[in-house]
Amino acid sequence: MGSLGRVSRTVMVAMIALGWAAGLAQGALVPYTVQVAALSDAEAAIELSGRLLRDGFPAYVVRAEGAAGSVFRVRVAAFGDRASADRYARAMSESVGGEPRPALAEAIPAGILPLAPTRWVRIAENERAVVVAWGETEVAVRVGPADGMARYHLTPRDGASFEAWWARPLANGRREEVVALPLDGDDDQGDDPSVQDALFRQRIRLVADRSGLDPTVLEQEAVRGERGSRRLVVWRTTGADTGAEPAVSGVARAGAQPTSRAEADWLGGVPPAANEVLLKVSPGAAGGAAEPTEGDVVQGRAWTARAVGDWTVLEVEGTSWRALVGAPRGGYENLLVLRVDGGFELVRLAQR
Repeated sequence: MGSLGRVSRTVMVAMIALGWAAGLAQGALVPYTVQVAALSDAEAAIELSGRLLRDGFPAYVVRAEGAAGSVFRVRVAAFGDRASADRYARAMSESVGGEPRPALAEAIPAGILPLAPTRWVRIAENERAVVVAWGETEVAVRVGPADGMARYHLTPRDGASFEAWWARPLANGRREEVVALPLDGDDDQGDDPSVQDALFRQRIRLVADRSGLDPTVLEQEAVRGERGSRRLVVWRTTGADTGAEPAVSGVARAGAQPTSRAEADWLGGVPPAANEVLLKVSPGAAGGAAEPTEGDVVQGRAWTARAVGDWTVLEVEGTSWRALVGAPRGGYENLLVLRVDGGFELVRLAQR
């Protein structure tokens, strides 16, 4: 397979042999693999694994004991999520035949795969998505228009997502954000207008108390929408302080864009500048990548990805393997943008 088959004979033998031992180490984020066959003949399993290795598939053999004796499972690759393993199994079936299927990875041999992919966020065809700096060391995915409300996806470790025009992290799990704050409640809709207005002004006063602003000024200069859907756009601090009311640092004037940073557009403080964009994920983002072509190459931290047919081939320190189905479109550190049917996926490449 040319440059795709860079696994040397020595490494190939090691990849097969390593799988014989039980309880071998695997990365904590690598729960899935793809099983190609389960054979009773050890030599046949090794032969099949060798054919797959020569074609660029990172195959290995795992021995399992059953009532009828030893079974030798031929398996391929490592994944941090079931969806990626499913897609890989379907593509393998079309490419090499048989009935490959996802399986729980109870014994991926240590050392055969330096990286394992995990899908983080899927982005639809027409969505704009970018990776932004999240503090000094982390990143977040912002899905939505540059000048509109967007959904922020934090790293899987944090496991959080939320909507805001802008946000940035603070200490102890808290964050600053620019969001819409409703002034009419869902339960108010059937009330007499005088009751609705009384509740509306109570909410205005609460914002005034938390921001140090004049409630009359807020009502006159910052309220957006008509009765039933009135709201303020606020810059506030929120997060891990359970039961604490979010502190409001500034309120946007009614006619101002929430993304504006002009002092004249805000009552009180003005939010900081937008987060640094580190990676454009989808063509919905200005300057996003075009459709993938054969041989496209993307680089990240100590890895290279390239498109080979329907596959993304990863290369680390001279070893390359078919790692994912889809085409690489961008990379940053341990993040890979993958073009797939119906959109894009942002994939984290975890070290094993």
